[in-house]
Parts: sequence; structure tokens; C-alpha cells
Amino acid sequence: MKLSSLLFKFANNPNMTLFINNVTNNFNAYSGYEKINTGYIIKPTDLFNNVLHATKTFVELNEDKEMTNCDCGCINFYKTKECVHIASLYYSGLAQIDRKLFDKEYNSYLNKQNKFIHKTVLNNLKNDIKVTNPYFGLIHLIPVIEENNDKTYSLSLKIGYDKDYVIKNISEFIYMIENNIFYSYGQKLEFIHSYECLDSASKVLYDFISNIRSIDSEKSITIRKSHLLGILEIYKDNSVLYKRINEDKPSLRLIQEKNDFNVCLDSNYLYIKSDDSCLLVSGIKYSYFINDNMIYEYPYKSRNEGKLFIY
Repeated sequence: MKLSSLLFKFANNPNMTLFINNVTNNFNAYSGYEKINTGYIIKPTDLFNNVLHATKTFVELNEDKEMTNCDCGCINFYKTKECVHIASLYYSGLAQIDRKLFDKEYNSYLNKQNKFIHKTVLNNLKNDIKVTNPYFGLIHLIPVIEENNDKTYSLSLKIGYDKDYVIKNISEFIYMIENNIFYSYGQKLEFIHSYECLDSASKVLYDFISNIRSIDSEKSITIRKSHLLGILEIYKDNSVLYKRINEDKPSLRLIQEKNDFNVCLDSNYLYIKSDDSCLLVSGIKYSYFINDNMIYEYPYKSRNEGKLFIY
């Protein structure tokens, strides 16, 4: 079992929440681990046992750091073969064994929890609210990407239905979505905010920015090239605004067209038909070339052609 799945099972357990809040950056005070032939074994410290009132607890992981065996002396484990002690020990141990995988699993858990909360909120909405809100699944978010001088990018957002409006404070927008708050952007857009009001691409973007934004994120979020790639992947069939350095307004609107264009592959370099210097953003399945007036999407699965994005 993966850590994200186990944490999700105990997401509403107050002891689990308290442990996560207190153990951060002090993982080795609560557990230690040993390398064994089949993977790893995680054992609790005396502090762990005293704080969580655990006895005879251990967790074994395979080489992929997935839990394959465990035991605990508590009554809950006796009844269900799962308990908060096992989840907590796995949590603190994996953070020491593989921090990169730990961060990935913890973020996956947070995403699952957010989706569960959104689904619960929707199910609890009264029928009259659903009837009076005509925007369920129809509100779209438009990412606005702006180049910065330090090779980072700024992400701001527009929101709309028939007409697009600027989101002036991203943190406040997330708060309104999480708390189902009514807000008016203008005469053509006012509604009770909820996750289910967003269209499919906007839901994915919302989850994305919820994970990368800081508490004080207001009009924009500073993002890296890897974040830019993620947004382009999410919106490759939709619309994104792109603003070059020193521009007052975004000049590129990325809309997928059916035109094909040829690229030449020479050793490890790709040449496109523009002589201008281009920004290259590389991903697993696609690369994106951005110059002054167009954006190219290059699919790796087809080395001799790509699709053209043009304003």
C-alpha cells in the first residue's frame, strides 16, 4: 500500500492530524529505519510510543517503498489490520528514506482530500441552490503567463462565462471556492462559488494552483518552467494567455489549430521554421517553442511534425 492511500483512510482522525502537524522536520525523533534484503523496516522510537500510546508497532516496505507488512498491538489493528499508529510510522519513516517520494505521496494525499471535500460540499448543497446557480460546470479559468527577468514566470488568472474578468486575489478566490461564497465580478458574472462550477480543465488548474500557491498569493503566483509546462499540458486543447517581457498586455493567445508544420531533427537539436530566438519548454510527451508571434507544440511520438498554436 502507498502512503497516500493510507493517510487518506485516516484523514479525519484527530491523532493523525496532530501527529502530522508536530512531526514535520523532526521525523527521526519519532522513527528510525533499517535496510533489509526485501526493502526497509521502520521502527518507532520511545517518543513515538509515548506520544501515540503505541506498542509492538513496525512497518516493512519493499524496494519501491510501498508497505508490504506491518503490525501493531492496538485494538484497532487487531480488528481491521490498519490503524493510525501504522499510518503515522509509515509517514515519519518514508520522509527519512526517500524525501522526494514522500513529498509526492503527501501531495497526492492532499489532492485526494481536496477532491473528497469538494464532493462532500456538492452533495450537501441544497436543491434550491443548485437550481438558482446556472453555472455548474460552465465557469472557465484562463491562465495568464508573464515572463519575468529572472527566468521565472508569473501566473495570474481570468475567470469567465460569456465575458472574462480578472481575478484580483488568487487566495481570496480559493477561499470563496472552498467556502461556497457568493461574489459578483460584474454584471455578466455573479455566482455562488464551488468546485463543481468549474469546467473540466479549470478543475485541474484549480487543484494545480491550490498546491503551489502561498498563503499570501494575491494577484499572481511566481512559477518555474516546470510549472509552466504543467499548465501548457493542462490547457493544450484550450486557451492560455502569454505575455512577453515589457509588454503591457498579453499578445499571445494559445488556441490549438489543425495546421501542421515540419521540424528538422539534427542530432539532439530541433529546428523550427522561425529564425527568432524561442523559449523551449520540454515535457514527457511534448515540447513547446514560444517566440514573438506563435507557439509550437511538438509531440515526441511523431518526430517529423507538430501542431501550430497561433494568435
